[in-house]
Amino acid sequence: SQGWASFRLGDKSAAKRQWQEVHDLHPRAAVGARAKAYICEAVDKDYSAAAVWYERALRIDPSDCMTLFNYAVMLESVVGNRQEALTLFDKAHELGDQTAGRRAAILRDQLRNAR
Repeated sequence: SQGWASFRLGDKSAAKRQWQEVHDLHPRAAVGARAKAYICEAVDKDYSAAAVWYERALRIDPSDCMTLFNYAVMLESVVGNRQEALTLFDKAHELGDQTAGRRAAILRDQLRNAR
């Protein structure tokens, strides 16, 4: 997305503005809620608020692979909730996201070897 491009270039204010525009254009859609999650996660570093927005996006569209994948990445890498991340990666994979399937397989092996 344009927001992620700006963020990766180091322009957090542009990213936040772009994601806010997406939310303003689609306030009742999963893409709008996901955009707010990105603001909370990437810009504000408020992972609890990001989780609320990701959950809202998934209530609107439970089959949104992008939300499932991005929420799982946050849960795994930032929050440390690897089991919940695995559940979300698996669900995204079941819906056709091959990248999520590969990530789920790696995470499943890591969890198995950690026992």
